Amino acid sequence: MSTAPLLAEAMTDEELLDAVRARKRSSYNKQLDKIRFLQQRFPSFVDRKLEMAQRALDGQHVLPGTGRQAVEVGDPPRWHDNPTEDAEYLYHLNRMTWWRTLCLAYAFTGEEQYATKVIDELMDWIAQCPRPEQLDPASYTREGLWRAREVGLRMFETWPYVLDFLLHSRAMTPEVFAAYLRSVNEHGEVLATIAPELWPDADHKHYLMEMVGLLAIGCNFPELASAAQWREQARSELERCAMVQVTIEGGQIEGCPGYHNHCAYWFMLTLIIGRKRGVHFSSEYRERIGNMLTYSLHAMRPTGRAVPWGDSDAERGGPAVAGLYGWLALHRDVELRLITDFVGQGFMRFVTLRCLRHVEDMEVVLDIIQQGVQQHEHPPLLSWQGELKQVALRTGWKRRDLSLFFAARSPVNNGHAHIDPLAFDFTALGKPLVVDPGRFTYRECDERYRFKSAAWHNTLTIDGADPFAYKSTFGFGPQKKGRILRVEQTPSLLAVEGMHENYAPAIHHRLLAIIDQRFVVVFDRVSGLEPTQAVHLNYNVNAAGVAGIEHGSGLISTDEGVRVALFTTPNLTARKEAARVSQVLDQEQPSTRVIFADEGRGSETRVYATVLVPVEEGAPVPRIDHLHLEHARQGWEVAFEVERVAYRFDWFEKTLELHRL
Repeated sequence: MSTAPLLAEAMTDEELLDAVRARKRSSYNKQLDKIRFLQQRFPSFVDRKLEMAQRALDGQHVLPGTGRQAVEVGDPPRWHDNPTEDAEYLYHLNRMTWWRTLCLAYAFTGEEQYATKVIDELMDWIAQCPRPEQLDPASYTREGLWRAREVGLRMFETWPYVLDFLLHSRAMTPEVFAAYLRSVNEHGEVLATIAPELWPDADHKHYLMEMVGLLAIGCNFPELASAAQWREQARSELERCAMVQVTIEGGQIEGCPGYHNHCAYWFMLTLIIGRKRGVHFSSEYRERIGNMLTYSLHAMRPTGRAVPWGDSDAERGGPAVAGLYGWLALHRDVELRLITDFVGQGFMRFVTLRCLRHVEDMEVVLDIIQQGVQQHEHPPLLSWQGELKQVALRTGWKRRDLSLFFAARSPVNNGHAHIDPLAFDFTALGKPLVVDPGRFTYRECDERYRFKSAAWHNTLTIDGADPFAYKSTFGFGPQKKGRILRVEQTPSLLAVEGMHENYAPAIHHRLLAIIDQRFVVVFDRVSGLEPTQAVHLNYNVNAAGVAGIEHGSGLISTDEGVRVALFTTPNLTARKEAARVSQVLDQEQPSTRVIFADEGRGSETRVYATVLVPVEEGAPVPRIDHLHLEHARQGWEVAFEVERVAYRFDWFEKTLELHRL
């Protein structure tokens, strides 16, 4: 255990609390001004928070492994008990996220019950959950309450609410504050000492969270003897994190939009926290994390929800928070206004109110999110993340436009990826239609495998096998090379081609094209096959069922609203199976797997084409006629008719050509 002095200047507990109250007086008054603003302008938001606070008073919390149902955790919480099979339950319980709501409820009402609840739980946690005796890495990596990631998260996400809102509560005695500060200092010692040993290359988002926590301690508690040293250590290490965890194009290295948006928020938060104590980051750091907003935009479906690629959720909160903090940290208003156009002004307003601690001028931000975006401010329709091997295509920046998200990432970065080389996610007319299934759970179980498997993604499999092996919830077998080969854009065509070698000696090439802003062609070529090998094209259709089309050989989703029709070339047979998709952790809903199968036709090289057509609600199913493939000297051609307009799409080695006949 450390024997270093706690405070930079010797003080009694009473003097310490008085000094901190005096230092925080100005910021405390500003927070109260924002509280009064919310009470006057947004009483429904206040009422909602008070309802949530009442549940927190009753010890009712939604945690991983509970099926998104509130469970009673005890009063005080049973910090060490996990009634579920999900390890994330304890991690989230010991982040105390409900303290934020209770602290706000105290600020809104002045009622001591809210402050007392937080402080009683704080003191119980300090007593029941002592820091491990030894400052060694093994004590802070295993499952438990002092995992280094949770140490960092507590320091910038929840414990600062005690400092910001409860200093003047009757429950905040000098003894309580001294105990709080001693525990904060213990957290700082872990982050400064252990975290660098765990992540010497600064190449993991856990280290980012840990260094944000260390920066928050150094900036929020200058009374600590180590505060200045910790601020500088955190600044230096965060600079390293940005260089190795964010690509030059702005993507977080895991390639999961959900985690990317979290990381964008954490990186931008460092600029906001650092301003308090004059912490200056380099221009290169600011530029790189600013580029993260570009990825956040392109990895967002036109519905306003993130593409649930890898371990991600299809949720609005990630893009909204990234957009908001892009303004708060860097004054990037175009991204804030554009994301608002997709997630909705009401939701962005809610996010802004929820983040009031970091919003200096609430009225300015609320004015920006009402402004909308002009046509000349729209980003490009195409984004190629070279290092991540991901491409996003869309026909425009409106909610009903068509979008494709496609990746050839192999080998993957880590276990948060899924087994999905050359898969895609397709949204059109305001609805996700042929989709990535999402993550659903982190538990080691059959559901975890299915949600990560190739069969549940929109990709191709050979002999029903995954392109690389699933070992455990975060583990895979060896992987071979994949890459993006080209991206093309013309007025009538948006296209991307990729390949991967995970089935070697068989090689899979896939070409995706949005044609005439109306439909998608999926062109697959597999070479190096054995005569008896079977090939399956898997499509996860976001609908509870699909049915045959009366006037053709295709299938169409049967849910109400916008539907999707799937047509394929005659060298494939169709079947369907029940599947699932997940928008958020611990929740799932029915979907349907459409499998177009070639059970082995003897050819070493086989080529397939699928046409995906979004269908407006109430509109007749479009006719797709004469869909067939032809081999040309330079490559392959797919020809078909859409509502009696004939197309020929040529996939050549060096060129792509679209013809209307």
